[in-house]
Order: sequence, then C-alpha cells, then structure tokens
Amino acid sequence: MAPEPPHANSSSSSTTSTSPGSSQSRPPPDPLQSTIKVAKAIMNAPTSNGQIVATILSAYDLPDGEVPTSVTMSYFAETKSGICVSNEVNTGPPAAKHRDHANSFKFGSAAGSAKNAAANSASGNESNNKPNQLILSAPLPTLFESTIVFKLNYADTSKNLVSKCKVQTNLRVNEPQWLILNL
Repeated sequence: MAPEPPHANSSSSSTTSTSPGSSQSRPPPDPLQSTIKVAKAIMNAPTSNGQIVATILSAYDLPDGEVPTSVTMSYFAETKSGICVSNEVNTGPPAAKHRDHANSFKFGSAAGSAKNAAANSASGNESNNKPNQLILSAPLPTLFESTIVFKLNYADTSKNLVSKCKVQTNLRVNEPQWLILNL
C-alpha cells in the first residue's frame, strides 16, 4: 500500500503513514542486545574460528624504569567436555621510552620488526610484520567464553605484571575497542 500524498495543510516531515496493526517507530537496537544475538549465533556455530587482534601501544607508569622484555597475550577457556585450552603470543621488546616518563615504554616501531615478526610467526602470531600486534585464533565458542590474559614480561619474572579481560563481558563482536588495562 503506497503512502498517501501529503495534504496542503500538513507537513510531510512530521507525517508518518502506518497501516493498522503495525508498530509505530521502533527505537534503535541496543548494542548490547545485538552482541548477545551474535553471541548466541557464535555458540550455535562451533566449527568456525574467530580472532582477537590486539595492538600494544604503550606500557605507561610502570613501577620502575626497568625495560620490559615483551607483552604476552594468551587465552584460557574450559570446553564443555572440561578440557582447558590455551594459546599464547608475544610482542618483541619495547621500541623506545616515552620522553616524558622514564618508566613508560612505546611498542611497535619498524626497528627490529624482522626479528620480532620471525619470533611471532614461530609462536603462531600472524601479525604481518607488526611487532606490536598480537593475534589469537580459536573456535568462536571457545574464544568467546575465554579470559584473555595480558602479561608485561621482565627478565626477572617476579616483576611480571598481569591483567585479565573476560571476552564476553568486555569486548563486542566485530567492533574495535580501546582497552586501558591496569597491570
């Protein structure tokens, strides 16, 4: 049924035509509800793989000025059969210190990228020669229910700093997201 043309005394910008029994205007979809719908689809498609891609930019305001050796991203998840699965990928060392803080470091310059790319490739990180980019790949249900662990590594392992992130509560499917993690 075509809408009726506007009458001379009505405004076309405020006029809406609805057929009997149809709903008026719907509010825009809630992003969380959309993510829940996608999550249900993911859980019902156990054969497909997904990826989490993280680009490590900086480690800022660290406890001291010691240079970290790398950042590790890993996931841990328990499958329906009770088996714990995990995977781990690493960056290389920081590219530089921040100018304004002696205890802050930048990751990801082109310097040393071939060395870091080779190390990442050997550990399963297909980062296309970006030494500060980490990629985890796993079946979508496993990845969605997992906890991502970020670890800032030092030569002295007692100084390592760790932060955890639940995928299903902190990240949205197919949406880039900035995370500032407290280590």
